[in-house]
Amino acid sequence: GTFGDLFHFISELELEGEGCNEDIFGICDGDGTIQGAIDNAEDGAIIFVPQGTYHESIVIDKSIGLVCDTWGCELDVSGLDFGIQVDANDVEVSGFEIVGDDATRIGIWVRPEAQNTQLFFNIIHGMGAPYSDEDPFSYGILAYGASSATLVQDLNIEINEIYNISGAGIAMGNYAEYVSIFNN
Repeated sequence: GTFGDLFHFISELELEGEGCNEDIFGICDGDGTIQGAIDNAEDGAIIFVPQGTYHESIVIDKSIGLVCDTWGCELDVSGLDFGIQVDANDVEVSGFEIVGDDATRIGIWVRPEAQNTQLFFNIIHGMGAPYSDEDPFSYGILAYGASSATLVQDLNIEINEIYNISGAGIAMGNYAEYVSIFNN
């Protein structure tokens, strides 16, 4: 227990963290984006997103929970095609405000083969771009499978606020089963 030993211990701690700048998600040398946190997460992880405004579209391609840590997580997708795209099983998205504009087609997009998706306590608004030349709608939440072999299954959409959409607030395409939509 001398001062020299304490100094040596503190110096070792400083060296261990040297060259690593953690982002807001605790990722060493991370880029501070939600997508970066998803890319660095393992299946089964729950990512708690700090309060703030994020300017990005997100693709969820693994089984994770994406949860706003406190109210006030805004995903500003103005000028972007979509907000959140779900391409995996066992996904939860809760507590986000997803804001689009006339360039945004979809707030949350649950794509073919996604199973056990939970969408709770989100606020979605402002989507105004047509989905395609054949489909003039934009969507707050859109879910569909591509065939009977690629069903969207076990989708729960509860307690979301969806408004100011140039089309449909919530839309199920073909090939979706076991869907619950409550209190939206």
